[in-house]
Formats: sequence, C-alpha cells, structure tokens
Amino acid sequence: MIPVAEQAADTGDPAALVAVLSEELEHQVVHRLEELRSLVAHGGEGVPAARAATSARLGLLVWAHKVHLLLHAEVHEDGHSH
Repeated sequence: MIPVAEQAADTGDPAALVAVLSEELEHQVVHRLEELRSLVAHGGEGVPAARAATSARLGLLVWAHKVHLLLHAEVHEDGHSH
C-alpha cells in the first residue's frame, strides 16, 4: 500500500491508490458479509451459535463505522489517540 500511496503523492494522480483501496474495501465488505451470513444461518443451533452471529453482526457494524470515521478524518488525523 505504501508504494502506491507514495506514487500518488509524487505524481498527484489518485487513480491507482483509489483503485487499490476500493478493491480492498470491496473485498473486506464481501468477506465480512459472507462470514456473517454463514453464522446467521447457523444461529438457531444453540446459544453459542447465536452469540457468534450476534458478535459478527456487531463486529461488522463497528468496523463499518470505523472505516467511515477514517474516511472522514482530517488530513493529518490517523484515528489514534495520543
């Protein structure tokens, strides 16, 4: 990722960086939703399965919110508290 970001910084052309980030974001969303669907399908198989499905759902929601916050952070913010 760093070399692609460096290229964008050096050239001023965001295309490659946008493409790489978009592809990775799509991959993560699809993967997380597939995992959630699988856990939800088995959620009725007892308390541990229901907890796993609930945890995966909450995990997806929290992850999406974190990504959203990072996308809207100020230019020099990195999302970490110091």
